[in-house]
Amino acid sequence: YELASGESYFRQSDLGRALKKFLAVEKHYADMTEDQFDFHSYCLRKMTLRSYVEMLRFQDRLHSHSYFHKAAVGAI
Repeated sequence: YELASGESYFRQSDLGRALKKFLAVEKHYADMTEDQFDFHSYCLRKMTLRSYVEMLRFQDRLHSHSYFHKAAVGAI
C-alpha cells in the first residue's frame, strides 16, 4: 500500500508525502533487520540451527527485494 501510495503522490508532484511513504517502506525493512537480532539469540538458545541458517539466507536477500529497490529509487 505504501509503495503504491508513494508512487501516486510522486505522480501528483506531492513530493513530501511521497517521500514519507517511501521512507515508511524502508522502515519496514529496518524493523525486520532489528527483529532478526532478537532471533539470533533465540535460535542459539533453543538450538534451532536450521531456522537460524534460513534466517541468515533471508537476511542476505532482504535488501535485494524489488519493493525495497522501488522505495529506494522513489526516495532518491
